[in-house]
Amino acid sequence: MIPPVSRLRVAGVVAAVSGALLVAGAAAWVVGGNAVAARRERAAAREWEAAFGPHAALVRRYTVPESSASARRVEEIAKEMGFDLALRSDGRRARGPLMDDEIAALRTYENGELTRTAAAPPSPPPRVVDLLASRRAALSTLEELLSSAPPPRWACDPSGSPEDWPTLPLAAHLQMLRLLVADSLFFSSKGEDAAGAAALEASWRLSSSLSARPEVTSQVVATAASRLLVGALRRTGGSRRVWAPRLADAGSRRWLLDALVLAHRSPGGAPVRTELPRDVGWWHVRALAAVREPLERIRDSDFDEGWRAALSTLRDAPAFREDSDAATVAASVRPSFVNLRNAFARADRLALDAELTAKILRLEEARKGSGSWPEPSPEIASSRFPGLSWNYAVSGDTMTISLSRDLPSPFSKNSLVLPLSFSSGAPRP
Repeated sequence: MIPPVSRLRVAGVVAAVSGALLVAGAAAWVVGGNAVAARRERAAAREWEAAFGPHAALVRRYTVPESSASARRVEEIAKEMGFDLALRSDGRRARGPLMDDEIAALRTYENGELTRTAAAPPSPPPRVVDLLASRRAALSTLEELLSSAPPPRWACDPSGSPEDWPTLPLAAHLQMLRLLVADSLFFSSKGEDAAGAAALEASWRLSSSLSARPEVTSQVVATAASRLLVGALRRTGGSRRVWAPRLADAGSRRWLLDALVLAHRSPGGAPVRTELPRDVGWWHVRALAAVREPLERIRDSDFDEGWRAALSTLRDAPAFREDSDAATVAASVRPSFVNLRNAFARADRLALDAELTAKILRLEEARKGSGSWPEPSPEIASSRFPGLSWNYAVSGDTMTISLSRDLPSPFSKNSLVLPLSFSSGAPRP
């Protein structure tokens, strides 16, 4: 029989050996697990760079060291109308100065005009006329500046965390863009085509400042603003030489994709130990964090891979396909995939709307030059989207053009949806 004292010594030795083995196992896990995690992170980084290019190059593409002179001047003029268009660093969302009834009046007028399928806009309602008249002096100054100066560019530094980026007050910018589009329609209804063209040019240059920014929210608002412009251009007319390149670029997936890649930042999550507060000094807390670190890093690498695959799928998927790719993406990113795909679908729809507008400008330019609508041709009927084409017909003095088939709408119930058809019976003067 082993004496009690000896039994205690044996138990102590066993406990010490077990503890040593546990510590050694944990140390081996931390070292080996972090080595595996590091390889996974490097592989994820290579895959991201192969799919979307170097992260540093993407940052440089969107970096603007300081706001341009035209941006600062736009801010000054906008303040005269109660609009604060300057960059914000406090993270708060600022609403624009227009009252709810004023926004509703603008939206009702613009949506009503831009969803009609025939030309020749009527006069706007008195509420909109009064709204434009109350800001006429500053609005005219802004339109003159924007239609002649370089497009405004606000400072942007996407090198750090998206949470730290200064942002534009998008609600105020969108309200200003609505005012400019309404003013363009207003001038067009009075036959003042030069003033209408200047207002529409001003709205395009202001909206391009949103398209040039890498925030996802800026891209979403820029898509909505561009939809207004594409629709208004069907009403007001415009130089095909000026607008054709812009319309060809409208709805490009490139900007939205870049914004999403930058928002995700570079692949690979931060080690768990760096997420602990600095005043946490207990050895057991840091020991547990060290043990968890390899698992966290491997999990983040898996998420990076799922996110990269999802963005690649959205980038490469054919437009206007009705089936869903949600089942093919990783479960970790699937909840966000439907919303992301809808954002790409809205961009694709903008590109198709712009294609119709470009064809309308071409047809009207041809009629203005020859006095008659062009005859149907494969060029008019063609679409750059596989599986789609345009039906074009001339009857007397009237031409009609429409998409060959219906498409599901990617928009919510109350959103502006431009028609995929248009009819005109009178040439532009």
